[in-house]
Amino acid sequence: MSDIFQEVDEEVRREKLKQLWERHSNLIVAAALAVVLAVGGWRGYDWWETRKAAESGAAFEAALLLAEGGKQDEARAAFAKLAQEGSSGYRILARFREAAELARTDPAAAVQAYGVLAADATLGRTMQDLAAVRGGLILVDTKYEFGMDRAGRIVLADEIHTPDSSRYWFAESYPRRFAAGEPPDSFDKDVLRRWVAARCDPYRDKLPPIPREVIAQTAAVYIGAFETITGESFAAADPDTPPLSRIRGNLRRYF
Repeated sequence: MSDIFQEVDEEVRREKLKQLWERHSNLIVAAALAVVLAVGGWRGYDWWETRKAAESGAAFEAALLLAEGGKQDEARAAFAKLAQEGSSGYRILARFREAAELARTDPAAAVQAYGVLAADATLGRTMQDLAAVRGGLILVDTKYEFGMDRAGRIVLADEIHTPDSSRYWFAESYPRRFAAGEPPDSFDKDVLRRWVAARCDPYRDKLPPIPREVIAQTAAVYIGAFETITGESFAAADPDTPPLSRIRGNLRRYF
């Protein structure tokens, strides 16, 4: 008896499917075709993007070789073309490299180029900040000190890109202080240099005794630099420990 009911149910299902197909066959075929076309279109777009990225990578590498070979004009032209026609990631890289190559011959134009990148919200905050830093570093007053070792080789003789060898200024207060003719707020020992220069010629005259409050102000600049850069609180050293012993102790962990 149960077999009869199963056969009836099966007949009913077939009849419903037949009616459904007769009523909606055009929509079903159209939907299936749309899915096929969508998948095919996506696969075609993915293939095109992959090919374009490979071509952009090759073009970027060729531009780098031009730059390394001293052909700056050709390299800049190649980076500029890639910035317009390359795939999305390589367009951004090319814009940065174009600005970097420009800095070799026209620092002012390079700063302007980095400024455009820093203002481009489509790059994202990280890349905007990187552009601002790269442009700012061109403006930083930095010196590099070299010496010669016993073998006659030229070697780097002092630290680089620190508050002592560079002039890192606060962007927030720089325009206001510049307009007022005041020295910019900075991470360096100029507070001590200005105090001495106001009282003598440090390159010709004997230096006057430096008051403890001026030394404290100078130390505060370095403490502020440490806390701003690291985000940590500065722990003062034991004042009874001689400076040379303290320096050797701090460096011992790295050697």
